[in-house]
Amino acid sequence: RREWNDGPGLQFDPALPPQVTWNGVNGYDRPRSYDQIPPLVSSAVYLDDRMGWRFMGDAQLNVQAGLRLDLLHDGSSWFSGVRDEVLQPRLNVELMPRPWLRLRGGWGHTAKIPPLALLFPAPQYFDLVNVNWYTEDPAERLAVLTTFIRDPTNRKLGFAVSKKAELGFELGVGGSVISLVGFRERLEDGLGIRGQPGFVPRDHYQLTDSTIGTGQPPEIIDPPFMTDTVPVLIDFPDNIYTITSRGLELIASLPELRPLRTRLEVTGSWVRTEKKSDALFFGTQQAFTDFQLLGDIPRTPYWEGITETGERMLFLYRLIHHQPRLGLVITATVQHDAIEEVNDLTATDTLSFAGYMTRDGRLVPVPESERANPEYADLRQQRKGVLTTPEGAPADWLLSVQVSMTLPLEGQLRFWAFNLLDKRGSFPEGAVRWRHYPPMRFGVELTLPTRTFLKW
Repeated sequence: RREWNDGPGLQFDPALPPQVTWNGVNGYDRPRSYDQIPPLVSSAVYLDDRMGWRFMGDAQLNVQAGLRLDLLHDGSSWFSGVRDEVLQPRLNVELMPRPWLRLRGGWGHTAKIPPLALLFPAPQYFDLVNVNWYTEDPAERLAVLTTFIRDPTNRKLGFAVSKKAELGFELGVGGSVISLVGFRERLEDGLGIRGQPGFVPRDHYQLTDSTIGTGQPPEIIDPPFMTDTVPVLIDFPDNIYTITSRGLELIASLPELRPLRTRLEVTGSWVRTEKKSDALFFGTQQAFTDFQLLGDIPRTPYWEGITETGERMLFLYRLIHHQPRLGLVITATVQHDAIEEVNDLTATDTLSFAGYMTRDGRLVPVPESERANPEYADLRQQRKGVLTTPEGAPADWLLSVQVSMTLPLEGQLRFWAFNLLDKRGSFPEGAVRWRHYPPMRFGVELTLPTRTFLKW
């Protein structure tokens, strides 16, 4: 696999760079030419084999094993250096001691290549105001800005590796089929953004004349009379996440009720996920912006990364009704959201900070035993932007219907309606988290094969 990046991209006047918003400190990524972005070059080699044995009559054992090597190249060709590599073993085993019983297990590693936007991020721009002389007469106005450019490229950014294991069985008795699988997946070196602290210098200038009404702007007195520092955070792509998921998956198809020509299928899943980040947290965006703009704030606290947890249980019940003589099939599906909870495992009290960042971008850790000392009174702030208590949406359900009917000359007529009762979600009094459903959607589809018209 190789990706090419070609073309001019979006062009702009350097004197009028595009901005979404502007607060006097942070600029936004400027568009750049596509040919300035290196290509994404990767290669892989793999070996795979399948084997099967029969023993003790009808008993059967099937094994699939494989090994894959992925290489992410550092240059622009397959013969350039290797930036990162990952070895991915895989093993799947199925034992069928009886025709109606299957035991399955699997284990292996998979890898995800960082996207091009993280491998080669755009330069980060910081626009600082040195002079802002604003009068009613546009001819007298004067503004001077300095733009600093920082490169957030992380040369060590590499694969995110997922380690998976699952074990389950499939049982078929009396016209019913039941399958239950338990799994565990651990994603290591997950891709994300780490705020890397730093600073940019800001020069302050005096003006030769502050008289209004002269019809011309004042002149700047050089050199600057003062220089201070503005703290910044560089959006540094990095492998910062570890995500662990455990769960169960159920599939059950029950025998048909012949008098009613109806059968029931049930699928369900339960997943519990834990997400850990080793990136530091510097407070909410507004709090850090105030720290940047207000020079009288000498430092701001930072916190260690948090652990986020979530739990979800979902069931789908399908009632399938057949009328063979009419060529009619009616399927009613009930989506049952049984559990949906999220939680942040971290301290939010005023002593939970790990240290502070200075205006010149230095990180100073504070030992836990000293955080209650008087000299750190300005740092004792409650951590915001995280859940202080677990939140969950109440259980709810919605109904969808699909109708399919065979027409003469091999035609098909289908009707479907998602969220037939137009439920918009669960909004009980006192609910912490609301669950929103999309509104009802429906449609009709008519299919007439070409040969139908040829017969006419």
